[in-house]
Amino acid sequence: IYFEDRDTTFTLVAVDPDPGAQLTFSTVGTVENIRATFGTQEVVGDTIRQVVSLSSIADYFGNDVVRFSVLDQFGLADTIAVQAVVKPVNDPPRFIKAFPPIEVAALDQYMLTLSEYLEDIDDPFDRLQFAFTGVDSIAFDVTANNNTMVITPVVPFQGTRTANVVVTDTSNAAAIQRITVNVDPPKDPQPPQVTVPDLKVPVRSGAEASTIALDALVTDIDTPDDRLTWTRGPVSSVDVDASALGNRQLRVS
Repeated sequence: IYFEDRDTTFTLVAVDPDPGAQLTFSTVGTVENIRATFGTQEVVGDTIRQVVSLSSIADYFGNDVVRFSVLDQFGLADTIAVQAVVKPVNDPPRFIKAFPPIEVAALDQYMLTLSEYLEDIDDPFDRLQFAFTGVDSIAFDVTANNNTMVITPVVPFQGTRTANVVVTDTSNAAAIQRITVNVDPPKDPQPPQVTVPDLKVPVRSGAEASTIALDALVTDIDTPDDRLTWTRGPVSSVDVDASALGNRQLRVS
């Protein structure tokens, strides 16, 4: 009895009363899932002890019978059958190929079919658990019974991030693989977005002008702050310094 993906060693013992007997051990027939390897042989009087190792093919478990023959120099032989019981082991998930470098535009999503990159021979695919570590600015979601991984950039991030994809099975065995995501500018030009739509600026007559940094009032996913152009509309009762707008400042008096 031994466990899947392991091996076991035992000893076959033969007795031959003929002086100087020369015995040869071998397997009889073929066992598809199990291999026998013969090790050292020890002769003590009329007893011959043959060390044998059994190993099974990868991921196999079950019951098999392995037959052995012992043959002397006169062509006389005997056989014995050994039952091999290979107990199952819950194998961890396994990545079968690397994730490709991911290119995705901001405001878009990228989808991968996980079954093309990952397998688990023991657990149903929809019972695997996924986690993502070592990354910010990128959101990962696994949907459709674990078949699809959805990659979504977090606005306004653009650039490259590398994450660890951690897959755990029902036995808590895990596999880890890295994935690199490069977020490009949006496919279509995007307008600026005002973050403070109703700004209140305290102004007192005769006091110094109130100054506010305009960069804090707007975001633009595809245009840097220093390339935004600010203008003013008609005003009354207060003065807005137009020259300050070029420095991305709102100065009101």
